[in-house]
This record gives sequence, structure tokens and C-alpha cells, in this order.
Amino acid sequence: SSHDISLNAPDVSTGGDLPKRWTIDKATGRRLLVKSGRTGQEPMNEVIASKLCAKLDIPAVRYFLARSGNRLVCTCEDMLTRHEELVSAWQVLQSVKTINGFNSHDQWIHAAAGFGADGRAVRDATDDWLVVDYLMRNTDRHYNNFGLIRDIETLAVRPAPIYDTGASLWSGELDVDGRDWFAKPFYAAVGKPSALRQLGLVEDWNRFDLDALSDWPDEAAHELSRMRMFAPERLDAIRDQLMKRIGTIRRIRESKGLHVSGSIRSKADSLDGSDKAPRKQF
Repeated sequence: SSHDISLNAPDVSTGGDLPKRWTIDKATGRRLLVKSGRTGQEPMNEVIASKLCAKLDIPAVRYFLARSGNRLVCTCEDMLTRHEELVSAWQVLQSVKTINGFNSHDQWIHAAAGFGADGRAVRDATDDWLVVDYLMRNTDRHYNNFGLIRDIETLAVRPAPIYDTGASLWSGELDVDGRDWFAKPFYAAVGKPSALRQLGLVEDWNRFDLDALSDWPDEAAHELSRMRMFAPERLDAIRDQLMKRIGTIRRIRESKGLHVSGSIRSKADSLDGSDKAPRKQF
């Protein structure tokens, strides 16, 4: 509502609820985004999420911790070059007509491909943040914090790396538990909660090296302990829940693999005349 727009604040060009500020790194001359939090935990969550992505070899914005007065903040370099723009998923979806019979996930993939992105790359990128969001228990993924990056001169399009994962790891919540939640953006129209249903949209589980996550729950708890905000019992609860989430993903991946094997076996059986019940899909 103010007529005094500051170009040091990215609110004129980026959405979101958390306080943000542009600055220049004196050492490199690169533009940095400085972002704070509401509960104080969000900056640390961004760092933990970027380290998780590095373990899984997933493209993601790299965040670092910093201080602003007596507040914890995180910083990251601008993920765009001078010749690129971020196009949110919401903007992409507004550019095409809705196709009857497509779920919200497939609408997004279709719209992104129509916008010029490689369909396979978009599917992989979408799988990436679905997996990361479940592991981090991110409750605030929506159509304005994932999308595509477009070169404004060549119009070449690629998926944006993962960013904005601060609303995670039970920040601002009293209880640390394994309850499912009403996940966005590909939520089911009926039946709550739906985070597990959304995770079921992952198409290619073979891309994820879950063995690389063996130490991640301990590392995440250690990172959070540096904030000196949490009781040891809460850190232990977060560590335990992260271990359980890795176990859940392992079981889903195995069940998906068994279903594929079962489908192949069923086709082979049909050729020799045998009649076996198909395997049940997760």
C-alpha cells in the first residue's frame, strides 16, 4: 500500500511471507538475498534443506547462515543471471487451458512442456522437491515457490532449482510427530491428510540414493542444536522422525519396484496362459 518502494527489498519482485533484503557481497560483488524468519528456525531449515539436496545430488539454491543484529538469517546468491527470469508455476499454469481428466500434477507437467521446458527434466525436478519436501516435512510448497527459469533473449527454459524450504522441520509447531498433513500443491480433492498421497506422485525412484542419507538425521539435529533454541528432547524427536521418514520412503520405493516387476511378470505369464492375480499398487 505504500508509495515508497525500496529497491533494496525484493517485495517488488518476489512473493512470500518472510522478511527479505537484497545486498551485495563485498568479497565477490555478487548480489545476495538475505532472508529472515518468523519463528527463528526458518533460516537454519533452508541450510539443512540445501545440504540434503547436495547429498541427493539435486539442483538447489545453496543457503548460508548469517547474523543481522541479534537475528539469525540465511543468505544465498541470486539464482538468475542478468539475462534470466523466474516464471512461477502459477504463471505457467495461467498460460494454458486446463485439460479435463488431468490431475493437478499432470496439468503442471503439461503446462511446463508447453511453455518450452523439457518434459523429462520437469518431471525429474518435480520428483526432486516432492521427495525433499516429504523428508523435510515442508508444509508450504505452493505454486509460487517452484517453477521455471527462462532466458529472456533466447527463450530457453529450464526447471528452477529447489528454493524456499524454510517452513519445515516442525517449525512453529508444539508437537514433533509423524502425523500426515494437508500438503500442497498437488493435494487430493477428497480425503485428508494427503502428504503421503502427494509423495506417491514421484515417478522415478531410481534417481535417489537413499543410502546417502544414513547420517542426515544426526546432521540435521546437530545443525538445529547450534541455534540453542531447542530442548534436547525436541532435537531427539526431530532426529527420530527424520529416520522414520527415510524408512517410509524406502518402503514406498520398494513397493513401486515390486509393482513394476510384478507388471512385467504378469505380462510374461499372460503369454504362457497362466492366470495370476496382479500385484497391488501402493
